Amino acid sequence: MKGLTMRQITRITLVSWAISFAFNAFAGETFVPYQTLVEVPQTTVALWDGYDPRAEDLDVSVVKEWRNDGVVTRYLTFKVGTFKGADARIAAYYTFPDNGKKNPAFVWSHGGGQRADKQRGMYFAKQGFATIDINWGGRPVEPRLKVNTDWGNVDASQGPQFYAKALRKAWKMDLKPDPYTIDSIASARNSNWFLVAVAGRRAISFLEQQPEVDAERLGYAGFSMGGQITSLVSIDPRLNAVAPIVGGTGFRHEDFPGGIQGSSFSRQYSANIKLYENTLDSMSYWPL
Repeated sequence: MKGLTMRQITRITLVSWAISFAFNAFAGETFVPYQTLVEVPQTTVALWDGYDPRAEDLDVSVVKEWRNDGVVTRYLTFKVGTFKGADARIAAYYTFPDNGKKNPAFVWSHGGGQRADKQRGMYFAKQGFATIDINWGGRPVEPRLKVNTDWGNVDASQGPQFYAKALRKAWKMDLKPDPYTIDSIASARNSNWFLVAVAGRRAISFLEQQPEVDAERLGYAGFSMGGQITSLVSIDPRLNAVAPIVGGTGFRHEDFPGGIQGSSFSRQYSANIKLYENTLDSMSYWPL
């Protein structure tokens, strides 16, 4: 530090200390929180840049297995990530044909107010597909299965009417920070859509690791809110096909033609409407 003034040396020391403190404070977190507005991504590509859904151990825990009519179903949980000091885990049904082959596979995301379904996976298995049906909303799936989705210190559920551990009263419909968001400033990562998309991409990682799955033939599908999730996950380069069903239509920040006011997300996301449009609306994923 030869030639520097004491003030410059002090400033460099303080900056180094601050960087070291931030690194240590958020060590183990899946995402390091943004500290300034200039850090906040303004596009879909920037939002996902640097995120590797394979990086963290999935830490899969199988709760129960069924074998029936040439189909194997496993109810399990896997780690989505570590947010605000706690792990978030998703429950899911993983189902595949018991045929000794590597099968094409896809992730299914249920719609709003719905839940993962064992019968759905069995149906697809009989058509020759392996599937993982993620229970992102946290609703109970079967009376005797107490283990379920646990979002930890964040909350991507639709509220306590569906998810017993909900930290909010309803689905989060803005990008503003609150005690249960990743970032303390307005960011697309504060949206529930982002969190469930992370869960979806982790489910892809789960599929590609399974011996019953052909990792070169992976897809994603979902209904209604699950269709929106499908659009957001479509940025993942491992996918060969995506099928958003009655959802993922795009332009949700605009009211429908014909004077139907309030039909869009414009009111909920009004404080950050351009940020929503450019990072989370389905239309921003279509050209990618």
